[in-house]
Amino acid sequence: MFFNCIVAHDSWCAVGLSSVLHNNAYQQTTAMDRIFAVCNNENSDTVGRVVVLLWCIWHSRNDKVWNDNVQMPSQIGRHAFDAWNS
Repeated sequence: MFFNCIVAHDSWCAVGLSSVLHNNAYQQTTAMDRIFAVCNNENSDTVGRVVVLLWCIWHSRNDKVWNDNVQMPSQIGRHAFDAWNS
């Protein structure tokens, strides 16, 4: 969900984190392992941006499931950018 679905993938690109998403060092089999690898290898600014994006993807998914409100990847990316900079 956080990495492979098209909306999540495009959200990573929209927020400027596609290099992290596609980094061969972070292609672990589970989401948890992948997140831990990012946290252990990236600087604190990048880790913070990734964590905010993951939260925004999760929030968007829940908004779709529970409220049938669909957000575009650019909206998810913008929300993550705004949250990180607030």
